[in-house]
Amino acid sequence: MAIDVKTIHNLARLFSPRASKGDASYSRLESTSSTTVALVAAPMILRAAVWKKLGPSMTVQAYEPKDFSPDRDISNGRTLVIYQIGARFVDARRSLARIVQARQHLCIILLGGSIGSDRAARLLGEGAFDYLTWPCSATRVTESITRGLTYQRTIHEVKRLSEALPVVTPEPAHDRAAPQPYSRQLSALHRLTEELAASLDEDGIGKTLIRGLRTLIDMEMVGIARSNLKQVWLWSDTNNLEHEARVRRYLLRRLGRLPAEGTRPSTPLRRHLRLVPRSVSQPKEQEEEPTNSHASTLAMGEETGLFLVRKRGLEPFTQQERQLLDTVGTALALSLQNLDAHRRTQDITMRDPLTEILNRHGFEGALTRELKVALRYGVPACLLLLDLDHFKTVNECLGHAAGDHVLRTAAELIRATVRDIDVVGRYGGNTFAVILPHTDRGQTRVLAERLRERIEQHPFAVEAGQVRTTASIGLAAVPDMAVASFADWMGAADSALNHAKAQGRNCVVLHTPQPPASACVASLSLAA
Repeated sequence: MAIDVKTIHNLARLFSPRASKGDASYSRLESTSSTTVALVAAPMILRAAVWKKLGPSMTVQAYEPKDFSPDRDISNGRTLVIYQIGARFVDARRSLARIVQARQHLCIILLGGSIGSDRAARLLGEGAFDYLTWPCSATRVTESITRGLTYQRTIHEVKRLSEALPVVTPEPAHDRAAPQPYSRQLSALHRLTEELAASLDEDGIGKTLIRGLRTLIDMEMVGIARSNLKQVWLWSDTNNLEHEARVRRYLLRRLGRLPAEGTRPSTPLRRHLRLVPRSVSQPKEQEEEPTNSHASTLAMGEETGLFLVRKRGLEPFTQQERQLLDTVGTALALSLQNLDAHRRTQDITMRDPLTEILNRHGFEGALTRELKVALRYGVPACLLLLDLDHFKTVNECLGHAAGDHVLRTAAELIRATVRDIDVVGRYGGNTFAVILPHTDRGQTRVLAERLRERIEQHPFAVEAGQVRTTASIGLAAVPDMAVASFADWMGAADSALNHAKAQGRNCVVLHTPQPPASACVASLSLAA
C-alpha cells in the first residue's frame, strides 16, 4: 500500500525558515498573503490607527458587535476574526462559542482588557487562538495574525493528510481481505491528530502522543528534540540507559545542538518521559538511524525539531508506517507551536506592561507556590515589599511620563540587584515586591539595605532634569509561627513596610515573629 508523501515534504518546506523566493513554498506563501480580517469591536476601537498599519496585504472588514452575525458574516472565504470581548466573562465565552460553532478551524483572535492568565487560558482552550490586551501595538497584532494564519494552514493540512491516507494506489489482496483493522488505524490516527491539536500543555501533549501512538505502532521508544532547546523528551519502556543515551545523542547531533561538557540536563515532561542523564551520553562515535527507527522533521516556523519512534524488535518500518508517522509529526509540530503561543499569551497576561516584570496576579501565583514549599519542607524564604517614597510628588510636579520613567528605572534597579532565581513584581502603583527563595532573614536584610542604597544614590534622569528618591522596605520571612497563608505572609510584610514609613521612610524594617508565649499572653489579656 503506497501513499504519495510529496504533500508531507511540501508542508515541511512551507514552514521552513530557509524558504526562499525560488521555492514552491515561498510562492505558496505569497499566494496566500492576501488576508481578510473580520474586525468586530466598538466604534472607538474600529477607528484606532493600529488597523491602518497592518499593511496592504490585509483587508479589514469592520463590524460593530450588534451588527455582526457569525452565521451570516463568516463565510468559507473568511480567513480570520478579531473579536472584542466585553467585561462579562460569561458573555465572552458565549460569543466565542457562537463563532466556533459557525465555522470549525477558524482562527479567532480575541481582544479586550486585562483578564488574567487563567481566564485567557480558558478562552484559548475553548477555541480562541490568541488574546490581545487592548491597547496593543500594530506589531503585536501583525505577529498574532501571522502566527494565526500559519496555525490555520497547518491544521487544515493535517486534516487533509489524515483524510487522504485512505486514498491510495490499488491495494494488494491481503490488504483488501482485512479492511476493518486498517479502518480502525485510520480512525485512531485521525483521533490522535485532533487531540494533539487541542492540547495546550506540555504534559498533555506527551500523554496524548504516547497513548495515541500505542494504538498505531508496536513501539518501545519515542524521542522529541527541538532546535532551540538543548534537551530531548524521551519515553521508553526498555530501561536501557545506554541505549537511551545514544538516541538522545543522535537527535541532538542531527539538530546540531549536542551540548558541551558540563551542560546541565533539562527536566523531563513528567515521570513517563525520562531524560537521559548526561553522565552516560558523551559522544564517542557517529550514530546512524537504525532501520527499526523513523525520525520525522518538525517544522515550526523559525524553529525545527525531530520526532523519532523506535519500533519493538528488529523489523523495519513499512512505507505506510513511515508516512503515518510523518502525519503524526506534522500534527505534533502544530501542537508544539500552539503550546508556545499559549505560553506567550500567558506570559503577556501575567506581566506589567510598563515595567515588564510580573503584575500583581502573576506575582501572587509565584508567592503562593513559594509559601507551599516553605510550609511543607521548612525551607526559608523571604518577601520584600518596597515603596518609592513621596512618589505622588513626582507625578504631580513632573507629570506621569516622568513618573513612568522612574517606575521603569526602579524595576530595572531591583532586577539588577537581586539574583536570577528571585521573583520581582509590581504589586500596584509605586509598590514593588520581591520573593527570595532559600534565603534567611539575615541574608535578605543585607540585600534589602543594598537595594535601598542603590535607589537612594541613583539619579533618575527625566526630561526636566534629575529626580532623587528613596525607598521604604518591609521584610517578612518564613517559616514563621504567625504565617500560615498567603494573606498572613503579605500582611506581615505590609506591616513591616508601614513601620518603615512611620520611622521616617528610607529604611528597612524586619517583621519580628511574635514568640508563642507572648501570643498566649496577648490572647489571655484580650479574653480577660
